[in-house]
Formats: sequence, structure tokens, C-alpha cells
Amino acid sequence: MNIELRQPDVSQKTRLRVIDVDIHPKSGMEDLRPYLAKRWWDHYTTFGARTRQGFLKGFPYPKSQPIASRRDSWPPGGGLPGSDLNFMKQQYLDLYPIEYAIMNPLSPTGQGDQNDEFSAVMATAANEFQLDGWNARDPRLLASVVVPYEDPEASRAEIRRHAGDKRFAHVLLKSRTNELLGKRRYWPIYEAAVEAGLPVGIHVFGTSGRPASNTGWPSFYIEDMTEHASCCQAQVVSFILEGVFDRATVDRSREQVMQHWSLYKNTRPTPSSRHLAGFHLYPELESLHNLLAGNKKVLNFMKMVLGGQQARSIGLSDITINRSQHWHKDLLRGKYEPYLNGVDIWNGECAGVYKLLMYLQDGTTLKIVRGSHRVPVSLENDEYAEPDDNADVVDVSFKAGDVVVMDIRTSHRGSTEEVFLSGAYDNDPKILVSTALGVDGGKLTDAMEFGNARRLMDWQDRYSDTTH
Repeated sequence: MNIELRQPDVSQKTRLRVIDVDIHPKSGMEDLRPYLAKRWWDHYTTFGARTRQGFLKGFPYPKSQPIASRRDSWPPGGGLPGSDLNFMKQQYLDLYPIEYAIMNPLSPTGQGDQNDEFSAVMATAANEFQLDGWNARDPRLLASVVVPYEDPEASRAEIRRHAGDKRFAHVLLKSRTNELLGKRRYWPIYEAAVEAGLPVGIHVFGTSGRPASNTGWPSFYIEDMTEHASCCQAQVVSFILEGVFDRATVDRSREQVMQHWSLYKNTRPTPSSRHLAGFHLYPELESLHNLLAGNKKVLNFMKMVLGGQQARSIGLSDITINRSQHWHKDLLRGKYEPYLNGVDIWNGECAGVYKLLMYLQDGTTLKIVRGSHRVPVSLENDEYAEPDDNADVVDVSFKAGDVVVMDIRTSHRGSTEEVFLSGAYDNDPKILVSTALGVDGGKLTDAMEFGNARRLMDWQDRYSDTTH
């Protein structure tokens, strides 16, 4: 039911201001034509738009109420609702205390078109027309960065093209995409948005080419509309389970590590290699340590592993950047082995100390020897940790943000020095953040804590005068 506002009443004298985050400016293909190369205009006039849902004819809204618009929203001079700025100002922008209104153009924008190249140039054209056709005439109208989301790299380029332009409020996606938006193929869009400092807005609609419901195509408009709820629910779940939000934590962690480059020491031949032992002692990096040692998921997991007992930090923390690592165990070894005297470290009852490795990039560089935490070896030096030909060596793959929990007695290794000497990771370094937790009151926990304190003091003395 429509109720037309014939006598506007805005008698309130409050200083309330409104920011509308969803206003739909309506443009036509002729409006976008100046921003399209001749080949693409010819492409459009020859083939038209090729959405993934070809059954649509006319407006995909109730035929009794085209474009789901109020009867009084059609401009008196002709055209579609939302196409006449002066009428929009008279009926909305000036009538109410609108401070800003964010434009979300839904069509024509090329989003979801089967031709990725056409989708990209249409998105660019839609963005340019938002600025020239709307924002330039009324700065209250802020633009959205329309992106060809089925081509994430083209989307990344479009976002970067407008990065820093305050006339754009967010990046615009639609909800009915070819795949769920948490999938990694779409991550370049989110990475570019974070890089540009822009939020991502997702508006309902889109043409995925698949039925709107799990049981097939709807027959009525109300069926199509109510499906938006389940579609958006699936997208939210996808974001969470695929780790999109975790990625933001990874990016912030990488930035935090790199901001404090002066704290790290070069302990390997590779010029870009850096290491900081005991990073939890530095206020600038304390929050990064808490991300591991104070993480509820990690602590709950450790409590389960330890049979209900509490775990605590033992002061063994490291940040490494492009740092090679040969076969070794993280037990006290060499001149620090005497701190383990009186502890039967190979007895399961005296175990209970675990290394936590948080990787800030995808990789497969971690290798472990399965079962090595139960096999006694000499701790005189690291040579005894190297596996023989019969050992069960396992390659561990991980995604950025993953935390690997490993018994402190496990033989393991990381990347070789040759990998980093090549310079392949100078501009995009491999970063590992680690710490260790032990069962509170455990013999091995106490011994590792005391011995590591001595080892940490020696490390600091050794590298106190080295150049950063």
C-alpha cells in the first residue's frame, strides 16, 4: 500500500542529520556510453548484457509496482524513479535532513555479466558516471566502488584506482554471486578494500544463474524476496568458516611485525632474515603475544590436550622473518641441557609443554618427524634431531593465520637458507610468530622456563651490538 505525501511536514527544529546508506541512482546505457570504448559500445548493441539468469524480462520486481517504487517517485518530466536529481532533491534530499546518501547503483553496472571484460569496463563506467552525473552536481551523494566481482583481480584494480578518493564510501558487491563470497577466489577484493581503507557493502540481488531456493526456481515475487534471507545467511557463514575475517587479523599482525623492524636482529646469512627472541617482553609486540598465549580457542584446546589442566606461558617466544631452520627440537639443548636434569623428559607423565606456531602466510615449509616426541635422543647438539632414512617425515601445510600446536620434544624443521638467499621473499617476507605453553606446575614446564630465561639473556647479550 502506498501513502502519498501531499503536504510535507518537517516542522521539527532538531539538529538531527541523516546518513542514508542505500540510495539507488538510476542511469541508462546512454549515460554510460561516453565512458565506454567504441568496441564495447558495439559489443553492447550487438549482444546486449549477458547475465547468468537469462529468463528475466522487464523489471524483476512486482509487475504491479515496477522497480518496487512508490507511485509518487516517478519524475514528472519522465524517466525512471531515481533518474532525476532535481526531483530527488525536491522529494528527498532537501525535504529531510540528509547529510550524506551513499549511492548503490544496481543496473546497468555489468556486475555478474558472463563476459568478464565487459563487466569490468561497465563497472568503471558506472563509477565514473556516479562522480560526473551525480556527485559533481550534489556532493551529498557519495559513490560506491562498483566492481566486477566475478573477476577478483579486475576488481582489485578498480578499487585501487579509486583508493584515497573521499567521494567513494565503500565497495559494492551483490549477494547472489557465482560462488559463496567467502571463497578464496574473492579474497583479492577484500585485500584491496582493506588496503584502500574502504568497507565492503553487499546489496541483495544479483544473478548467479542458480535457483534462488534449494528446491528450484520461485514462481512468485514474494518467494524470490524471502530467499534473500537464506542467501545472506549463507554468505555470512561462508565469510566466517572460510576465514575471511581471520585474514584481517593476519594482515594487522603482519603490519605490526614489520612496523618494528628495528627490534629484530640478523642471525642468518640472508640479508632480509630477522629474529627476535623473547618478543613478549616488548610492549610494542605484547598484543601479538596475547593473540597466541591469551587466545580462548588456543587455551581451550590446550586444556583439552592437558586433560583439564591449565596451561601457562614459559617465556619461550620468537618472531622470525625469512629465517631458515634446520632439523632441531625446541627442548633445552647444548650447554642449556643441564637445566633438564632430574626431569625424565621422554616419560609421558613429564611431558605437557607445547610449541605454538602462528604462520602469517600460506605455506608448506614445516616438516615434522611423526612420533619423534617419544624417541629419546641426545640433546648435545641438533645433529641428533635429524631423521634417518626410515623416519616418518610429514609435510605440514598451513594457511595464513593457522596455529600449529606441537609437542616441544618433536623433531622439526622449516625452510632452507637457499630459499631465502634467492631473494624471492624480500618484498613479501615469510613471518612466523611462536610461543610455548606448559601445564601449570609441570616438571618440564618449570625446567624449560628456568633454562630458557638463561638462554634468552645469552641471546640478548650476543646480539646486543649487532646491526639491525
